[in-house]
Amino acid sequence: MPAAQVENWEQVTFALDGFLSRPAAPRVGSGDLLQAQSVLEAELERDGFTYGDMPAPLAEAVVLRVGRLALRTAELRRLEQPPEPAEDALPRFSWPVDPVSVTSLFGYRWHPVTGVHRRHLGVDLAATQGQPIYTADKGVVLRAGHNGDHGLQVEVQHEGRWVTRYSHLSRVLVDPGEVLERGNAVGLAGETGLATGVHLHFELWRDGQPMDPLEALGDAEPPPEPVPAVARGPVSR
Repeated sequence: MPAAQVENWEQVTFALDGFLSRPAAPRVGSGDLLQAQSVLEAELERDGFTYGDMPAPLAEAVVLRVGRLALRTAELRRLEQPPEPAEDALPRFSWPVDPVSVTSLFGYRWHPVTGVHRRHLGVDLAATQGQPIYTADKGVVLRAGHNGDHGLQVEVQHEGRWVTRYSHLSRVLVDPGEVLERGNAVGLAGETGLATGVHLHFELWRDGQPMDPLEALGDAEPPPEPVPAVARGPVSR
C-alpha cells in the first residue's frame, strides 16, 4: 500500500478516536453514523483488493474502530426510538466475552474463507484460545455440539422467544436441557468449523429471524487504543 494511503488511514483512525471519545448525543443521527460506517467498510474492502498489503497493525486498528462505530450507532438508535411495548422490546443482554472487541459486523460481507458475498448472521468478537464464553442471559440450552460450518456451537433459548448462538468453540461446557443463569460459561473459545482464526461468532434470533446483536447488547464501549506506528519501508506496488 502506498505510504500516502497508509497516512490517510491513520488520519481516519485519529478522527474516529476523537469522535468516539465524546458521549453519544442525539444531535448526531444514527443514519449518519450508519452511512459513515458503510463508507469505511467499502473503502477498506476496496483498498484490500487494490493493494492487498495494508500493514496488519493498521488494518486491525481500522477494523476495531469500525466495530466501535457500530456500537455507537446501535446506542443512538436506542436513544432515538420511543419506548416499545414490553413484549416487543429488545432484551438487554450482557456481552459473552470480556474484554469486548467487535471484529466483524452483522450484514452482508465478503466471506474471508469462501470469498462469497453473503449475509453475516451475527457479529464476530475477538477472543483467545480457551477463553471462557458466557451466556448473555438466563435461559435453557437447546443444542450443544457440532453444527456444520459453525463448528462446536451452543444455542440457548431465552424468555420472550429469543435465542442466542455461540459458535466456533473449542470445547462445550453445557448439555441440552441445562438451565443457565446470565454469565454462566457455555464453552471455550476456539476456531472449529469454517473459521479463519480464534474468535466467537455470536448470533441473536427471534421467531426464526436473525437480528443484529449489537441492538440488544450492553453499551460497553472501551476507550479507543492508540494507532500502532507503521514503519515506512519501501512501498510495494
